[in-house]
Amino acid sequence: MKPGRWRIIGYVLLDLGSYAVTVAGVTFLLALAVGIGTGGGLVRTKAMLFLFGFLLMGYATVRLWPRTPNDVRRPGQAPRRGPDVIDRQMPPATWAPDPPAEWTPAPATKLFVASLVVLAISYIMEVGFDVA
Repeated sequence: MKPGRWRIIGYVLLDLGSYAVTVAGVTFLLALAVGIGTGGGLVRTKAMLFLFGFLLMGYATVRLWPRTPNDVRRPGQAPRRGPDVIDRQMPPATWAPDPPAEWTPAPATKLFVASLVVLAISYIMEVGFDVA
């Protein structure tokens, strides 16, 4: 029996969200290590998150551009590697099956969403927690 459309959308959003949170968490820990290691504390961490977020966004945007008309493909045809493999081994992604290949977002799309989460963390640190 094939899962329903809404269930597949839920699996896709779970896959996309867990990837974005994993990449954002690793980026936050890296920025925190750089911020504390260089003596800048949370202020430098916030600045590094801002920088990393825009670098990730730029890289994901370039990866989303097709190089030739033949490069336009259906999402989900790329093999899983890098953060995708690590992401699928952590909950909540392990609790749900992989979405069908034709519904799976491209890795560059996941990275773009992750960059938005990184920028949101930087913004929340500045506005919500008053890290100047």
